[in-house]
Amino acid sequence: MALTTDVTPRIHLTPIQVLQDEGRMKRLGASLCRGIFSYADADAAEKIVAECLKICGGSEETLAALLQSKIVFGSTPFRWVIANRPAHEPTNPKLKADPNLNLELEEDRDTVPPLFLRLLMVCDQAQKALEKEAQEEIMEILGLYYHSDVYAAVKHRLTLVPTHHLDNPETFFQGRGDGIVAAAEQSRDLQSSTKINFRIPKFFDRLLVDKQVWFEFLALGRNTVRFMATAKTPTSGNRLSLHFAIRINWRTGYLDRWIVCNVRLTLKNSFSVPDSSGRFSEEMGLCVDPGTVETEYELIKDETIEGLQWYANPKSGPCRTLSGTITLSTQNF
Repeated sequence: MALTTDVTPRIHLTPIQVLQDEGRMKRLGASLCRGIFSYADADAAEKIVAECLKICGGSEETLAALLQSKIVFGSTPFRWVIANRPAHEPTNPKLKADPNLNLELEEDRDTVPPLFLRLLMVCDQAQKALEKEAQEEIMEILGLYYHSDVYAAVKHRLTLVPTHHLDNPETFFQGRGDGIVAAAEQSRDLQSSTKINFRIPKFFDRLLVDKQVWFEFLALGRNTVRFMATAKTPTSGNRLSLHFAIRINWRTGYLDRWIVCNVRLTLKNSFSVPDSSGRFSEEMGLCVDPGTVETEYELIKDETIEGLQWYANPKSGPCRTLSGTITLSTQNF
C-alpha cells in the first residue's frame, strides 16, 4: 500500500510566475506593507518574510529576485524600508531602566530596521548578490535619509557603486559602544537641505590616540562629506588647539549654487550634571565654482583642548562625547 500524506509539497515558483499571478502579488504587497509603512520589530519581520516565502512557493531565490524588483510604487522594498525608518528609534528596554545613558546600552537602540536586515538575509541565503540597480537605489535613498548604522549594515554588499568610509578604519577604538553615529533628520525639503546629527564617543581619547577624528556621511544626494577634528600646535605657544574642517566631495549637481554650512557642536560628559555642558557653534558659507570636484573649509578654534574640556565639564566627571549637528543647504546664485 502506498504511503499518503496530508502535506502538500511546495511548488517553487519563478519570479515571472509570481509577477504574473495577480493574487500572489496582492498578497506579497500586503505582507510587505506591514513592515514598510509601519515599524516591524524582529519577530514581526520574521513573520513577514515567512509569509512572503510561502507566497513564492518557498523559494528564497524567487523572493530575493522580487525584493530587487520595483514592486512597491516603482521602487524596491529596500528603498521604502529605509525611507520609512522611524525618526526616533525604538529603544531596548534596558535603556529605559538605566537613567545614565550608558554608552554600551546606547548602542542597543534599534537603529537599523529589523526588516531591512531580514530582507538582506534572504538575498544572502539565496546566494544572490544585490544587483547594480538595487545598489544604486539604496545609495540614492541613503543620500536623503542617511543613517550610518543602516549604511554599515549594507556597505559590504555595495560592490558595484561608489561608497564612502564610515570613519577612520585604522582607529584604535573599535569596541562595543565606540562607533560614531551620524543620522539625517527628516525634513520636507530633502533635495536642498541635509541636517545630520552625530555623536562621537570618547572624543578626547580619539584625539590623543588617533591624532585625528573624522567620519563621513552623505548629504544633498550622493555627495560625500567628511567632518574632521585635529589637535594641532599653534604657531605661537606650545599648547594644542582644536582644528575642525569640512570636506565635500561632489558627485551630483550643485556646482552652480552656494552651499551654506552650519555646524553646532556640543560636548557632553558621562553624568547628568546640570549646567555641565558647554556649547559653541560656527557658521560658514561655501561657494562651489562650476567644475569643482572637492571643497574643503577649515575652521580653527582658538580654544585649547584643556579649555574646551573645562567648558564642557567645569564640575566633575570625564568629558567623553562630542555630539552636534551639521546642516548643509543650497541657495541659487
